Amino acid sequence: MILKKDSEFLSFSTSMLLQCVALFLGICAGLWIHIYCFFLVAGFTLIISVFGKPDSVYYHLFFCLPFAMIYKLSPASTSLFTYVMLAVSIVILIRQRLYSKKHILLIMLFAAYLVPGMGREITTAIKLVVGLLLFYVFVTRTEPENFKNHIMSFSLGMVGSSFLGLLKSSWPRLSAYYSNLKTININREQSFRFTGLYRDPNYYSISVILVIVLCVMLFINKDGNRIFLAAVTATLAVFGFTTYSKMFLLVAALLVFLFVLWQMRTPKKMAATAIPLLVAAGILYKWMQSSGYLSVMEKRLSGDDISTGRFGIWEKYMGYIFSSPTTLFLGDGLKAPYYSGVAPHNTYIELIFYIGIFGTVIFAVTLISIFRSRKIIAKRTAFNYVLIVTFLGMSATLACFTVNDLMFYCMLMWMSMNINTDRKKGAISYE
Repeated sequence: MILKKDSEFLSFSTSMLLQCVALFLGICAGLWIHIYCFFLVAGFTLIISVFGKPDSVYYHLFFCLPFAMIYKLSPASTSLFTYVMLAVSIVILIRQRLYSKKHILLIMLFAAYLVPGMGREITTAIKLVVGLLLFYVFVTRTEPENFKNHIMSFSLGMVGSSFLGLLKSSWPRLSAYYSNLKTININREQSFRFTGLYRDPNYYSISVILVIVLCVMLFINKDGNRIFLAAVTATLAVFGFTTYSKMFLLVAALLVFLFVLWQMRTPKKMAATAIPLLVAAGILYKWMQSSGYLSVMEKRLSGDDISTGRFGIWEKYMGYIFSSPTTLFLGDGLKAPYYSGVAPHNTYIELIFYIGIFGTVIFAVTLISIFRSRKIIAKRTAFNYVLIVTFLGMSATLACFTVNDLMFYCMLMWMSMNINTDRKKGAISYE
């Protein structure tokens, strides 16, 4: 499957598509046939990391990320995805001999800062440090022409995991990984919130939003088969709406507005976009009305507390943090249980709670230095910043610091900042 000169199917790497199919079949085999088939999936990724190109192993990681919750030997065990990340990072660092001492030292400094407060949360610390290493290698080694393939590998992972997620309630082998299915109760009416293979619908909706934004960027840039991109976007949009996430609804509306504005730059494009968009909007509205989505969301948005209790949680966390200078400046460490047993539902508060102001500064400097270590395009447009601004906004409603996905989200955001959306030719500048 590793080709010297990669052929394309639907304007995407044939090798990438075949590897994603093989990974999906392996994961399904782990669920349907025997759980040890997951070792074959992990072994496949490790073989690619040793003998394949750097881009190829990231296809594997992006695709498998949405399956991390079930990619393990038992519901209570650590995901094999974490161990695969660790093994892959070691192999990549050995293979890639050229790297910046500044960035490696910053990552090592952050790792050293985590050690005193990690307690038994060794796995969490490993995920954070390994994630930074993988992010750094990705930024310095990935080829710009493969951006679309990385985006599509994650998109296909989200689509595949979403369809598997439909079986959670009816398939005992799959439902064993989930203690309960998320529901909302409005006026004594119970509605199930779709989560894909994630535990929480809000985390699932973040991944869906990132995929949709990136697919729209590729669509606008004519980078990839537009029909295929539209199909992936539409499929995940439907799944996204079934999360009943207020944030998803808001971002989806904003994206449609920005897309229309972008297409209105020329009368020809505006005319070509208007009819398909109106048809799609009509179909979507009909589905929302018949499925009861509109009535549920109307009640959710008209509730007494638009934050769904988050304002009260933030107030308690801030009171606790500012009452202790040690917590404020150094943090309570990764070993600390959530305050009052409730997650902060805010990445910025979570950072201060766990690693304090000092740790947050080290983490932020490390992240920013990696983001700035390589710039692919000479000129960026407003569209290049949509994803990162969207994510920074969503991070204020969810605790994302310790999740597997964070560094992969950073990779996606870095790509979005370096996709050439400038309509003028010759805007690409390799640095």
